[in-house]
Amino acid sequence: MPVLRPLSASRQQAVIEGLRQSDDYLPRIMGIVNVTPDSFHQQSRKTNHESAIEAGIAMWLAGATWVDVGGESTRPGADSVSIEEELERVIPVIIGLRSAKPDGLISIDTRNFEVAEAALAAGADLINDISGLRDAKMAQLVIRAKCGVCIMHMLGEPGNMQENPHYANVVEEVASELLAKAESLVAEGLNPELICLDPGIGFGKTLEHNLALLRNPNSLRGLESGCCGADNGTDTDTCSGDDSGNCSGNCEECECSSTEVESNDYSVLWGVSRKSMFKDLLGREDPSERLAGTLGVAAVAVHSGVDILRVHDVVEHLDFLATILELD
Repeated sequence: MPVLRPLSASRQQAVIEGLRQSDDYLPRIMGIVNVTPDSFHQQSRKTNHESAIEAGIAMWLAGATWVDVGGESTRPGADSVSIEEELERVIPVIIGLRSAKPDGLISIDTRNFEVAEAALAAGADLINDISGLRDAKMAQLVIRAKCGVCIMHMLGEPGNMQENPHYANVVEEVASELLAKAESLVAEGLNPELICLDPGIGFGKTLEHNLALLRNPNSLRGLESGCCGADNGTDTDTCSGDDSGNCSGNCEECECSSTEVESNDYSVLWGVSRKSMFKDLLGREDPSERLAGTLGVAAVAVHSGVDILRVHDVVEHLDFLATILELD
């Protein structure tokens, strides 16, 4: 078994760059490699190591920044798999991908500490934890390995998360939980630029919850404002400011004494690819019919400043983004 060592400074810098929009202000693409027989999107399932490695390499060649390898389906109602089975599925794939592209960025999609630790030792750069670091050992692993981490929000467990999910205010509650987890890592010494936050679309949310979260991506940034808050987070050109700090509108253009104070500007990831929200929103029952809706969300992501899109369809998203770049 390979020995786990902290990411080198140069590797950390590569992860940091990969967690931010491109120089063209477009989201990075994270391609999904499901080494599972039961993921919700049938065409994404890779049931042997060779096909999974080939799929990941093809994603990099197409232009994806990340390849995200997972060995456990976490679709609504999914059963868990044993640690041994998950390890057998993902570790040979990560070793194969790292051998094929030594500088490629690899994430391990797991909620299990043992799998994450073995994956980092095998060459992964980032832990993509759908359980949001519920296991304290996972958080300590991130700190020890100085690796990238994507912290996702999930209400409940995959087996029950869609059974009448309820929030008083979904945007505030999701942001509060994720930011608290991120800030605890920073307090332990992790570079905040290694942290990515995912609102967990479809993981214990109704359609209305999902839409509210997609309309408010900046709630996850971890930015604090020195303004009075009269603008409620909007970006306008109006200001009724004075020296007391009572302003409305964009603080940068306000003549009052308030200034915008940045704490930790965390990276934001959206994972909506072919999810059941498009069944509820568009009436598309089969995941194979949901690409158009997924690309619609990608368009919103571009103009919302989202950093990463986790997708099944790498080529289609890259073509879409290239077209927007030329026309926008």
